[in-house]
Amino acid sequence: MNLGDRFAWQGFSLPVGGEWRPAVLSGTQREGYVRLEGEREAVIQVRWKASKPVTGINRRVLAYFSQIERTAKRSRQAFRSNIDILESGAVDYEWHAGAKGYGRMWFEPEARRVMFVERSGRSGDSFKREARELVDSVECHTGSPIPWSILGVSVWLPANLQLSSFKLLSGRTTLVFKRRLEKFTVDRWAFASQLLAKHDFCGWAVAATGIKADCEVGKDGIRLNKGRRTALVMHDQERNQLLVINAVHSRAHAPQWDFFD
Repeated sequence: MNLGDRFAWQGFSLPVGGEWRPAVLSGTQREGYVRLEGEREAVIQVRWKASKPVTGINRRVLAYFSQIERTAKRSRQAFRSNIDILESGAVDYEWHAGAKGYGRMWFEPEARRVMFVERSGRSGDSFKREARELVDSVECHTGSPIPWSILGVSVWLPANLQLSSFKLLSGRTTLVFKRRLEKFTVDRWAFASQLLAKHDFCGWAVAATGIKADCEVGKDGIRLNKGRRTALVMHDQERNQLLVINAVHSRAHAPQWDFFD
């Protein structure tokens, strides 16, 4: 699957355009929370939690409604809601207060997680159809590899690599993954044409990765090898960005070109 404009994180993905920016990214594949913010106070929330098979998802939705209703009462806002239990056991819902939201909660059997996805925004805006299309398009990724896609980074990595840290800076996105004694750092650098106007591609790759070795230049980009260190460097001219996988790895787990989406 080509990720395109999908946001992919911790074993799930959903379609979002470039106007959505990450505001909160927390947790692991077992449990976590993501909040994406768009224009006009628009919000997408995703929550997930590892679980044994569950029934009665509607009770969890009602507990969530109780939280929203308490907040609405403190602001003296009217609250109303509705739920629709699907044949699969998933629950589609909507709520209206000072704002409004449309979402779905379900148990994902292959990932063995309870998933919650919601699109919310201002009460005067119309986005119910968009919200339903969003939740219909969510995919959970099990097996290996799994996708990671955020702010220009789009890669498929082995599932047993665990996200260790990340930095989302202006012009640069960095994701760091670890597995025992192995470490994979994925970088996306913006403004590639400006960077390469000052440095030749090979020289920039050596400086950016810290691997002082001869560049193996291929149609996909540059590979650098030195001992247990391997880096792949790709120039994405269409998006004017440089993509780097810089790995400390075992002999069996060197990064391959198909890691890039």
